[in-house]
Amino acid sequence: MTHVLAALDDTSAAPVLETAAYIAQSLGAVVRAVQGEPWSDEAQEQAAALGIPLELLAGPAQSAVLDAADDPDLALIVVGLRITADQIPGKLVHALADQLRVPLVLVPEHAPLRRPPGRILFPVDGTLRVSAAARPVIATYVAAGFQVQALHVYGPATVPQFHDGPEDEQVWRDEFVAEHFAELDVMLSTRPGPLVPALLEMAEMQEADIIALPARPDTSESETSILRQVLEGTNRPIALVPLPARSHDSQTTGSAWLSAGR
Repeated sequence: MTHVLAALDDTSAAPVLETAAYIAQSLGAVVRAVQGEPWSDEAQEQAAALGIPLELLAGPAQSAVLDAADDPDLALIVVGLRITADQIPGKLVHALADQLRVPLVLVPEHAPLRRPPGRILFPVDGTLRVSAAARPVIATYVAAGFQVQALHVYGPATVPQFHDGPEDEQVWRDEFVAEHFAELDVMLSTRPGPLVPALLEMAEMQEADIIALPARPDTSESETSILRQVLEGTNRPIALVPLPARSHDSQTTGSAWLSAGR
């Protein structure tokens, strides 16, 4: 059966377990939790209260997560998020993000979901390569009943030619959705850049429960900087969606998902 893995390290256990339970409920999945050393009574009590099996590991949680990564029934992994001065979010993230095939959901330490998640915000660019990579993940959540809001942030060099009026803008949006997300129930909004303020403003306006961002094995410095800005600017869970490494002919277009309108 499809399952969600909650991996507990040195961040607060309650937000991670609650978020994993909410997402699993939405996906019709079950939750499994692991905790690496040092163990905590709080985690065990919270897991018991939620009815989540908790496995205590004699070592770091990272090893169990990587062991589970190839499980075909694994839907996603949920970990805690703690931003410090010298690294982007929590202890597990850097070691995991480059090696996973499923989304990695980062939960802010003091901001658990307030309801079962139903709205996901995806920033997208104009390249079919990026849309095709994100499409299977989007399709999964659409099928589970999530409302998927796509956001195209443009800058001076990428501004769409729809500024003659609202009707032209809607036509452009319809054409974009038809080309990139045909047969998927995805709503599209457009905003001028910079990307991070536009993304955070849209998340607030749409009351997004989760913000999805790309994660690649060859993440650029620009993408890393933008990821950190988003993580520092929101109290919503962030889903890192694994995308393939860029080929040599896609070094520019492939990075636009996190750099358009910067």
